[in-house]
Amino acid sequence: CATDEDYVAHIYARAEKLADSFLATAYAENGVFTLPLQVRHSIMKRTLEQFVRWHVKDLMDGWCNVARELKVAPTMQVDADTCVGFNMTIDRVDYNTNTGQWRVLDYKTSSEAK
Repeated sequence: CATDEDYVAHIYARAEKLADSFLATAYAENGVFTLPLQVRHSIMKRTLEQFVRWHVKDLMDGWCNVARELKVAPTMQVDADTCVGFNMTIDRVDYNTNTGQWRVLDYKTSSEAK
């Protein structure tokens, strides 16, 4: 029976291979990364591994993805005469099959929270 670590290693290896292939195609010069790209590549690999570990834990805990890039346009009644509309995209919506909970995820791509 596979362990969580086996699953993490399997998923990470596949994701790493895809990321390496993309980076080599897009950024390598004669098959070699420049030093700044080597540093960024190393950071990307650590970030990717952290994401894979988080994702596998979520799967094991019963979370499943039910929507991505969900476009919504809610309205809010401010007062009797004013209604405000919003257009937004929800990055991801998950449902937990064990607990019945829902969650909305908004990914941030910068290194600092805003």
